[in-house]
Amino acid sequence: MPKIRIQHFTKTNSLIGDPVFIESEYVPRVGELLDSGHLYEQELNNIFIVTGVVHRVTSEGLMPCITAKNWYKGLRAELLEEFGWLPQTMDTNFGYDEDFYYD
Repeated sequence: MPKIRIQHFTKTNSLIGDPVFIESEYVPRVGELLDSGHLYEQELNNIFIVTGVVHRVTSEGLMPCITAKNWYKGLRAELLEEFGWLPQTMDTNFGYDEDFYYD
């Protein structure tokens, strides 16, 4: 089963803890929601939206590296637009998956 790396971020783009490594056949796609707040001891909104997926080449194959941002109900379209997954507007904050990939 492939190993998946997930790095969680707060709504203000601060890192939350160390990356989480799980084994799963399924790789979440950008825009999908993850309920993973139970992984941390601090009180958080425990729903995260996947904002990027980068596949790292390893000796065993590809390892999906996921970034997930703390999500608040109702902001899904705005977040997807911010990360380039919906039509762009003049107000869009352009971001690239590579900018949010950490070792």
